[in-house]
Amino acid sequence: MDRIVSNIIVLGPLPFGPEGFPPAENPWLALEGEAPKEEQAEWYCRINAMFTLPEARGKGIAQALLAAGLKYGADEEAAVGNPFVGSIVVGFHNTPARKLYEK
Repeated sequence: MDRIVSNIIVLGPLPFGPEGFPPAENPWLALEGEAPKEEQAEWYCRINAMFTLPEARGKGIAQALLAAGLKYGADEEAAVGNPFVGSIVVGFHNTPARKLYEK
């Protein structure tokens, strides 16, 4: 049986930089905000959530999904001629995820 074993949520492009929206804020509210009045030199993408079932971990799935998420953000920015700016939100105590992201 086929099933989903991992997922990722990429928000963006968002009309502000990483410092304009703290990680603890509700990310869905950011998508309802107004775009800035002037054109920005860069728009920002955030990887806001990622999960892999425990039995599917350690097989490179999360690493491939993360690479695909970052590529998506970079491709979206390149399509409109903007440099890519991105971040990943992760809880401090989520050591396995932090190790993956630090790679």
